[in-house]
Amino acid sequence: MAASCENAPIFDCGCEKKGCLDNYLSGRGFEMLYTHYFGEERKAIDIINGFKAGEEKAAGFVDRYIEMLAMVFGGLFTGLDPDVVVLGGGLSNFDYIYEEMPKRLPKYLLSIANPPKVIKAKHGDSGGVRGAAFLNIRR
Repeated sequence: MAASCENAPIFDCGCEKKGCLDNYLSGRGFEMLYTHYFGEERKAIDIINGFKAGEEKAAGFVDRYIEMLAMVFGGLFTGLDPDVVVLGGGLSNFDYIYEEMPKRLPKYLLSIANPPKVIKAKHGDSGGVRGAAFLNIRR
């Protein structure tokens, strides 16, 4: 079921700009988009658990979100042409993303382009914390 990405909101960002990608692709963005489309607040983990349980509203939302993610990635990947893309953060633990990206990305890339491999960060959603910790290491 290909979801419609119509009526996507333009979220304000903490950087004082509008429409920054992090506000859409992050776990917080996942929750904000759900609230926008359904008028109710729900944690990302609850949406994902609803999706896994076959809940119709959660399944429809996840389908829409994955399609939006593929559209955004398609634009970025067309310009940058990476071989591999590593996802981190909380939503990187949602394995359905890795199942769907190879299926959905091709329609948003140039016909001659090969979709990059989209993989989960080796250390899961703790990569940012690990990187911050390494900033204090002195040689």
